[in-house]
Amino acid sequence: MSQIPFALLECTLYSCIVYFIVGYHRSAACFFTFYLICFSATMVMGAIMRLNAFASPSMVVANAAGVFVFRMMTKYSGGTGTDVALRPKLQGNRL
Repeated sequence: MSQIPFALLECTLYSCIVYFIVGYHRSAACFFTFYLICFSATMVMGAIMRLNAFASPSMVVANAAGVFVFRMMTKYSGGTGTDVALRPKLQGNRL
């Protein structure tokens, strides 16, 4: 519970900067949806890393396991395709 105020501050700063730089639709509903997703992702990743630290016998093992878990989550999340893998899919969508 003590991480929530810091996560709110961190997500507020991140969301305010990134949302408008990227150029998303300028409406309050869209912004707060983006903010909620960022906040949820921050809380979930923090919980996963705390679980990893609790389950590991030492800090060295926890660091290695944390890197492995983070790499597997980013690899299998669906948003990390390479340019070569995406090129055939994007060529069919040209107007």
